Amino acid sequence: MVKMHNAEVCVWTNVCIGLALLFFITVDADPTKAFNNPLNGRAVDLFLLVDENNSYMSVMQLGLVKTALQNIANELNPVGSTPSFGVYFYGATSTVNTVVPHPTTTASAFKAKLDLKQYSMMQANPSTLMTALDNVDSACQSGCRPSVPRVTVVFSSVLDLKAQAAIRRLERNRGMTVIIVGIGSYAGTPILNQLASHPVQHYAIPIGNLFELNVVAAHISS
Repeated sequence: MVKMHNAEVCVWTNVCIGLALLFFITVDADPTKAFNNPLNGRAVDLFLLVDENNSYMSVMQLGLVKTALQNIANELNPVGSTPSFGVYFYGATSTVNTVVPHPTTTASAFKAKLDLKQYSMMQANPSTLMTALDNVDSACQSGCRPSVPRVTVVFSSVLDLKAQAAIRRLERNRGMTVIIVGIGSYAGTPILNQLASHPVQHYAIPIGNLFELNVVAAHISS
């Protein structure tokens, strides 16, 4: 087993662990806003937004992110479930990169599209979280199913409070639950709590350089 002395490795490992804990929570609420246990065969419209700013993501970290995203898709696609996925990368290129267009409905199709994603070099005027959320709004308007939970998960090292208004609109207009995974010291808990859907103890996940682990967690739930 190769030992990785890399702070970012443990950051993304802890993202997987945090999501594993989250995915075992069932919240009783409006059915379009409740994120139910993915292993119970229920449907979900899931949007995954990844900040790929080069200051915080290297080529190796991109590989770790892709592994985590694929694990999410695998766990949300057991026999009898009907997920719809969308994956968007922002923060490097001038436009939001739609990596997995919504609605992609199987983990195998998810993987085929995600495997094509390459590392993006920084461009002038990179896209923002607000722009990515606008893409989610548009995709959900045309593709989200009625009476199905709608969830957006944001992975970012630099959270922008300006996104708060866009998140509240998604909650109000699309029945969206927004989970914020803040990575490292630039994504502090106060901002997480203002951006994430309520209850924030379920939907705000601060991740820091807390542990050094040998390998990235292979599963987000067990």
